[in-house]
Parts: sequence; C-alpha cells; structure tokens
Amino acid sequence: MNWNLDLFPCLLLVTDLDTNRILEGNAYSETLLEIPKDSLIDSNLKDILTKASLIFLESYIRPTVIDAQSCIEVQITLKDSHQQRIPVIANIQLKGRYLYWSLFSAEKRDLLYEELLATQKELEQSTEELIELTRVDPLTNLLNRRAAQSDIQKLLTQVRRKFIPMAFLVVDIDHFKKLNDQYGHDKGDEVLTRNSSILQSSSRQSDVVARWGGEEFLVVLFNSDREQTSAYCDRLHQRIKASTNEGPLYTVSIGVAQLTEDQIDQPNVLDILIKQADQALYQAKANGRNRTTFFEQASQA
Repeated sequence: MNWNLDLFPCLLLVTDLDTNRILEGNAYSETLLEIPKDSLIDSNLKDILTKASLIFLESYIRPTVIDAQSCIEVQITLKDSHQQRIPVIANIQLKGRYLYWSLFSAEKRDLLYEELLATQKELEQSTEELIELTRVDPLTNLLNRRAAQSDIQKLLTQVRRKFIPMAFLVVDIDHFKKLNDQYGHDKGDEVLTRNSSILQSSSRQSDVVARWGGEEFLVVLFNSDREQTSAYCDRLHQRIKASTNEGPLYTVSIGVAQLTEDQIDQPNVLDILIKQADQALYQAKANGRNRTTFFEQASQA
C-alpha cells in the first residue's frame, strides 16, 4: 500500500548529509513556507534556513546525528517564500548518508507558552494579593495582629544576631466608646482610619504598624532608643492634635516598652514587651490620658 505523505500535518524532508540538498519533501511545504513541493525538491537547506540555523546545523545538529544517529526536538528557524522567519521544532534521523526530517511549526506553541507565562504571572500576582489581603486589616489597611506578630518575630531574629534597640508602643484612642456614642459608628471608623494614616505616615518602612484590636494599635520602632522613641511619640500627639479639622477631636494614650539587651534571648520576649507596654498604657490613662508613659515610669508609679 502506498501511503500519501502529503497528508502529514508537518513538513517532511529528506536531505543529503554532505551537501544539504533537499531530495524529497511533502506538500506541507506550501502550507508552512508557501513553497510548492516541486520547487522545494532539488533546492538546498540554505535556501530555507536562516543564517543562524545554518550555523546551528553545522555546529550542533550534524555532529549530533553522526554521533547518536538522531537529533530530537531542536528549535530552528525557517524562511518562507517572502523571507519571513518561521520557528519550527525539528526531529532528525540519520539513515546511511541521508537525513530524514520532520518539522513542526512552533508559532502556536510559542504563543501558547507566552500565554502560559502570562497566566502564571497573573496567578502569582493574584496569590500575592490574596496573601496580602490575609495580612491586612480591611478598615485601616494596616497589618492585622497575626501579620504583625510574624513580622515582629523576623525583626527579633535579626536583633538576636546583633542587638539593635527597639521600642514597642501600644497606642489607644482615648474615650473611643464615648466618641462612637456621640458621633455614630461611621465617624468612629473615620477616626480609626485617620489615626491609622497618621501612624503609617509617621513611621519608617523598617517599622511595624498594626491594628492590634478595636481602637488599639501597635507600633514597633526598629533601631529606636528611648530618646528617639520619646520624640516619635511627641510627634504623634502633635500630628493628632493638628488633624482636628479633619473630623471629631480625639487624643491617644501611648504605653511604651523599650527592648533591653538582656531580654532578647527570652523565648517569650514579644509577649513580655506587649505586656509591659500595656501596663505603661494603663498608667498613662490613669494619669489623665493624652500622654506617653514608658514602662519604667509605670513600674515606679
């Protein structure tokens, strides 16, 4: 039975190993290259291969087929009748002094590959966005409690290698329940978001700023000694006071715990510092609110 090679959905060639003369082909040459089969036969590979692919043929494909009798799934570039470049995947088999080629267009494959890369990029971006959403408080756009704990642990790991001063601030909006009752929950939310914006803009990228719960916020200042921390808190009070034209008047009380070098190796150091800052906050409220109190001051009161 005689098989019709013109029905194959790829370009089939038989070429001379030594001269690169095309001895046989099939009708797919007209589909792929817009060159009739009769015109293709007795032409040369140099007529349909780009210069780069000719160099690749001599430097890699020919030595490979001579050594291994075949060369599988290599990408080369053909030229059609209009000298347009067409990427193809080639499988080549050596039999005697003849090379048997099957060449498949790689344009659709390359397009699919580009689409897959674009899809992968979109999925990665979506995943990053979803991860970010799980880390952020939806009202204030600050870190939530869980995300803050994770980021703080990373800072503490860094500080354990080489000590760097850190300050832990618990910031609480004074009389927040009364403010909610007087102005309504929408205005209360406005105060929360305004306070969040002030905290965020007052802090550095290396700091951690989070909504700790309700009207309570946590700020961790990295590389901040007591004097720098005190100056930061003073600026917060001033900026909050200056923001009264943006909405209801409010103040904050701040409790501060300053990390000491002898605390850093304690396994529950984060819990200890938060507890100290809470105690300082309690003392600040007991002393009249709208002020900053450091833990040492609180313990002496």
